[in-house]
This record gives sequence, structure tokens and C-alpha cells, in this order.
Amino acid sequence: MLFALLSAIFLSLAVVLQIYSDRIIEYSIRYDNACGSNTTCTLSITLPQAISGPVYVYYELHHFYQNHRIYVRSIDESQLRGNYRTPSQISRKSIIKLSL
Repeated sequence: MLFALLSAIFLSLAVVLQIYSDRIIEYSIRYDNACGSNTTCTLSITLPQAISGPVYVYYELHHFYQNHRIYVRSIDESQLRGNYRTPSQISRKSIIKLSL
């Protein structure tokens, strides 16, 4: 009896989640060749259909492994605050060591 009740609950939950998942509209647009490196640019995107809000924008990085040990161990506070710094401006002293 308990198994049948739990099965009915999870099946109905799965159906509701599938319905909401089917309503998601996703577009993938390459923009790596739109601007030069180290520049600020504006990119206009025209979508084939109107999207009602809320709209979420994500970006994707290829061959970038955020959990790589060298990346995890080197954090520059100035970059996290949004200040652009060249590699020559980043010194070993400005890097925070994190112990994870």
C-alpha cells in the first residue's frame, strides 16, 4: 500500500516537472568572433520568437576547468571586484591562498 502511494506521488511529480521542463526555450549563439580580445563590445541578438519573462542568460566556456587545482589556489581580489588586470600586474603577493 505504501509503495503504491509513493509511486503515485512521484509519478505525478515527474509529470508536472516534465510539463514545466518542456516550456523552457533555449537558444545557443556563438559570440567569440564578434569582438576582439580585451575590449568591451555590445552584441545584439535577435530571437526568432518572443520570450515572456523571466529571462535568464547563461554563457558557456569550453576547455575551462574551474575546479582545477591551479585555478582554485589563485584568486586575485582586484579581479573579483571587477578591475581588469594584465598578467604582469598580478603579483604572487596579491594572490590569496585558500585551503579547501
